[in-house]
Amino acid sequence: KYSQDQSIHITSGGSVVAVDICGSGRASCGERWAFDEYSTKTKIFLDSEGFKPKSRSGTPYVVESVSLSSKLRGTKSWGLDVGGTMRNAFATVICAGPRSEIIGKNLESV
Repeated sequence: KYSQDQSIHITSGGSVVAVDICGSGRASCGERWAFDEYSTKTKIFLDSEGFKPKSRSGTPYVVESVSLSSKLRGTKSWGLDVGGTMRNAFATVICAGPRSEIIGKNLESV
């Protein structure tokens, strides 16, 4: 079982590029996506009035969450196959703030 909860607070003029990566495990040993539970949540708070849309105090600007449970999949293994190709990792990327804008735009073309 894996669980992670992150909170990132950005102050006025600040920027962040938050990357969260999950690997399939020891795929070469047949343990591809062979976990019982995986849960991660990232919350971004904007602690200033310099961003639009403005974040109210205590309200996250962005919440990104992934939750996978073996109770939902039964005895089958997880599959993360895209375009007929087995994938052994996935990632989420959050770009917020003025200095991360170019990174976000570059990621849109990937």
